[in-house]
Amino acid sequence: MEVVEQVGISSRTHISYYIAHTYGALGHLEQEHFRNHEALLIELEKEIKRSQEIFIKHHIEKDEGKIPVWVAIEVLSFGALSKLFSNMKRDDQNHIAKSNYRRAPVIYLESWLKCLSYIRNICAHYGRLYNRPLTSKPRLDRKSKQLGIEQGKIFAHLYALKELIPDRNKWTDFVTRLEALLTEYKDVIELERIGFPEDWESILMMRG
Repeated sequence: MEVVEQVGISSRTHISYYIAHTYGALGHLEQEHFRNHEALLIELEKEIKRSQEIFIKHHIEKDEGKIPVWVAIEVLSFGALSKLFSNMKRDDQNHIAKSNYRRAPVIYLESWLKCLSYIRNICAHYGRLYNRPLTSKPRLDRKSKQLGIEQGKIFAHLYALKELIPDRNKWTDFVTRLEALLTEYKDVIELERIGFPEDWESILMMRG
C-alpha cells in the first residue's frame, strides 16, 4: 500500500499540473475537456462534501465553490483519481502519459491506475491478496506475456506498479523487503498461488 500511495501522489501531481497549465485553474469545470463531464462533477462534489480539510472549506467560503483543480484533486481517492484520468480526452491522456510515464502508453496507464486503485482498497481494508482471484486484470504487453505473467494474480499488479513508481530507490527497497518477507515464510507460501514466476525478483528489477 505504501508504494501504491506513491504512485497516487505522483499521478495526482501530473494530472492537476496538466489540467491547470493547459486549461486554467478551473479547467476541470469546463465540459468540453472531458468525455462525461456530468459524472466527473458528481464524483468531485461527493468527495468535496465528504472532506473535512480546512483548505477545502476556505475555498468554498472564499470562491463560491469554484475550487482550483490542484485543490480539488487533493481530496480525490485513488479510485476517483483513476476515474478522472479515464474521463479525460485521449489527447490529454496521451500528453500526460508521454510526459511522465514513457514506459506506460496511455492504454496501459489507464488500466494500471484502475487496477492499482482496486489493490489499494483491498489493502486499506486489510483484505487478503494471497491465493485470491483478482477481478482487476491489468493490461499486459507482449513482453510480460512472454514472461508468463498471469493477469488475475497479484504479481501482474506488481509488474504494473514497477513501471509507475516515481522513485526507483524506494522501489528497490520495496523489492528487497518483499524478498525478505517471502523468504521468512517460504515454508508456507506457494509462489504460483500469487502468480510469482521463479525469477520474479529479476523481473521486478528489470527496467522498461
